[in-house]
Amino acid sequence: MVGYAKKQKYGASHVLLARAVAAARGDSAPPPTAVQHRTPAGVGHRDRRRRAAARESRAFPCDVSGAVDVGRSGQSADGHASRPSLRSDSAIILPRRPRSRERPRVRILSSALGIAVALALLALAPACAPAAGTSAPPSPRAAAPPPAAEGAVRMAVVGDSISEGDSADFSGGDFGELSWLPWALDDRVVFAGGWAVSGALTEAMAENVRPYDADVLVILGGTNDVALGVDLRDTERHLVRIAETAGVDRVVLVGVPPIDFAADAVDSYNEDLRQLAAERGWEFADAAAALRTSDDTYREGLTWDGVHPTVDGARLLGEAIRAHVLE
Repeated sequence: MVGYAKKQKYGASHVLLARAVAAARGDSAPPPTAVQHRTPAGVGHRDRRRRAAARESRAFPCDVSGAVDVGRSGQSADGHASRPSLRSDSAIILPRRPRSRERPRVRILSSALGIAVALALLALAPACAPAAGTSAPPSPRAAAPPPAAEGAVRMAVVGDSISEGDSADFSGGDFGELSWLPWALDDRVVFAGGWAVSGALTEAMAENVRPYDADVLVILGGTNDVALGVDLRDTERHLVRIAETAGVDRVVLVGVPPIDFAADAVDSYNEDLRQLAAERGWEFADAAAALRTSDDTYREGLTWDGVHPTVDGARLLGEAIRAHVLE
């Protein structure tokens, strides 16, 4: 149902994106927009079973077109945490751009083709996993947080792909290791509900948020607003609506992580978030500081596409958010 709702919400425009990316690649036909499983010709049932078993322990190839050969999550042969599998409902997703009454204050890309390619990276997240060889601590799926201590902080979260990561059911608490949230949870901080969907604008967050019984509301959203050049005043209005609907007294706005091809725009947006938080009596957390270099791009090994963090990046982000929440 979640996958169907996503496609109903965002489905009209992802086909146009696929065609734009195909044109940029020089392909004669648009790339596929869903997971594809292919069996080579002449392979019998027994061979197919053998190949399927082998796929469970190896990483999968992926490119920006969205055609992915997926195995199940698990441990690789060298003992490293394997990359998460792609859910069948996570085809290319592109959010609708809300109408803005005035010219956007932030411009990032200089051409429609550039926008299409950039959005492909945003909308595909985390359809493709980070490159192999990145060291990471045990997956939070394998090591659930210990039981909550008495007086633990109840944290609600609203966000986009940076928060959802590869989670199977974010709202239900089934998180993936590319999400920062499981790395923020321990016996002192517990999940109190929330909403996060890859490709979501702050407008979509405001439409889907609900009241939460929580001590703190963490909002990490705006990456897609920045990439689409959404008018800042519209984004601010949506953030205020999110906080009012959630009904949580303590609100923490988290600065968005780097976008390597739009460092200046992200820096400007985060400064605007800081100002909005001060005006509304909220808190601002620059949790992504540990992920950035001096030129406001990702540190080496902490992103796999210039936009989304690797497992190590998600862990650093989650730990920083937890530290702020516990202050």
